Amino acid sequence: MLDRIAISFLLLVWSWSASAQNVESIKSRERFHEALHRNDYAEVERLHNFLVSGKNRTAQGVFLADIHTDFSDLTDCNHNVARGPVGTAPTPAMDSESCRIQQESRLDAWAKKYPSSVLPFVGRSITYIDRANSLNPVQHSASIARDKYLDQALLALDAAPAKIREPIWYVTRMEVATLQGWGSKRYWPLVTEAASKFPGHSLIYRKALNHFLPRNGGSAKEIEELAQLAVSKSMRLDGSSMYAHIYDEVILGQGGLWQNAYLQTELSWPTMRLGLEDIYKRFPDPWNLNRFAQHACLASDMPTLKRLLSSMRKDEVPTAYDGWGRGELTRCRELAARKPTAGR
Repeated sequence: MLDRIAISFLLLVWSWSASAQNVESIKSRERFHEALHRNDYAEVERLHNFLVSGKNRTAQGVFLADIHTDFSDLTDCNHNVARGPVGTAPTPAMDSESCRIQQESRLDAWAKKYPSSVLPFVGRSITYIDRANSLNPVQHSASIARDKYLDQALLALDAAPAKIREPIWYVTRMEVATLQGWGSKRYWPLVTEAASKFPGHSLIYRKALNHFLPRNGGSAKEIEELAQLAVSKSMRLDGSSMYAHIYDEVILGQGGLWQNAYLQTELSWPTMRLGLEDIYKRFPDPWNLNRFAQHACLASDMPTLKRLLSSMRKDEVPTAYDGWGRGELTRCRELAARKPTAGR
């Protein structure tokens, strides 16, 4: 049974935790989700086009277009199963074949009504990805079926005219590429093309980062190359911010390296500090200031840490340290008070 999509498009804000999401990001995602739930494609298209064409960002600097799109209601065939009064049996769940027919019907209707929209192509690709991920690749027959579904996912994307391909199209293609085990020689051109067309959309870099993590066959060198590519493409718009976004995810998120990141990667603290400064300069939100202080602490840059802790005062955001360990803010304050030596 196909229930939930195996990939959803950034339900957590890129590189900052869910608690940092502000009102507009939550509302925009909810509106998209609700419109898709009731098959209101006009509203889905209206909201998507507004966010993609605009320069709307959250207080943390993330494009709303990078976080609002969630196709789970398209791939969850039982999202609108009727439930009777309390004490009565629920409507039986839909079987996988009926689910597939419903998905195809909804996508066909969407594509027919909006032939110039990229979303039906992406949605169709995602249904194939979901089916592929529901199989056990260890079994030979399942492995063959999985490969077939992933091929179909690419074909669904390739059917979209080049002129309507948006960040969400590239992110979906990058997801398929990772699932198919593309090597760097084949994968890099895709990343470069996406970054060239949409340099400020961090979701593209997040998806590429997942591909280049060591656990997925990548390396610290490739992560650094990705960070440098992101900065070179987005410099005019965001300065060195993308370097900080990428390594923040390496340390706290997908990479999970935490305190050892400055030892186990090719991360440059001076470049990271510049990126964090650029983020806060453009988006002076307390969350960004607290995150900057956390990185200064991990990098043992005491002068910078002291300066930031001093400037925070009433702007402390304890949830900015979630995932770094309990008492991390207290630890950093004690470290700054105890060790007045020059940082890195």
